[in-house]
Amino acid sequence: MASGSSIQTERSRALPEDTRVFLWNLDTMSIARELHGQSAGTRCLAFSPDGAVVAAGSQDGIVTAWDVQSGSMELRWNLYREPVRSVAFDADALWSAGEYAAKTDTKSGQVIKEIRPRFELGRLAIAPGGRIAAISGSASPGSGQVELVECETGRRRWRETGIYFGWPRVAFSNDGRYFAAELTNDTVGIWRVSH
Repeated sequence: MASGSSIQTERSRALPEDTRVFLWNLDTMSIARELHGQSAGTRCLAFSPDGAVVAAGSQDGIVTAWDVQSGSMELRWNLYREPVRSVAFDADALWSAGEYAAKTDTKSGQVIKEIRPRFELGRLAIAPGGRIAAISGSASPGSGQVELVECETGRRRWRETGIYFGWPRVAFSNDGRYFAAELTNDTVGIWRVSH
């Protein structure tokens, strides 16, 4: 997996009452570690850029982070009233999306920055370097939109509306020069990011 990449799922493949997160050894195709501490089903996962921490967002609005080597829970944040829809790391913090996007210090658990878009937030991705976020959501039923925003100021740099039907998935290339968004059920758009 690319460093700092994110895996997002619409629904957890585990049963709703199963609150475990599993790390797999792909060489042996066996469970390497079982992580505990989620209080509801997992909705999204992300690894830190150095691979040392894995974070999960849950159905009940809680974000949990674990040390990958030891399996110990590092922090647990109760940030949202709604399910956590995305988690992503930048170089020094963890971003999550629920009713708003929050940048959280992974050492102290303090929220450093909030971005509150004018639409129902669905997904987020953070460009390498942590300066730009791609956020997506729904402004009205059946009408999705994607925005690129500056992480520091929350200022919108670009917007595309009338796409998809809900919360388009978004992702940046490893070098941050491109970003992709789900446009319809069978189409993905790719744009060059101007710096």
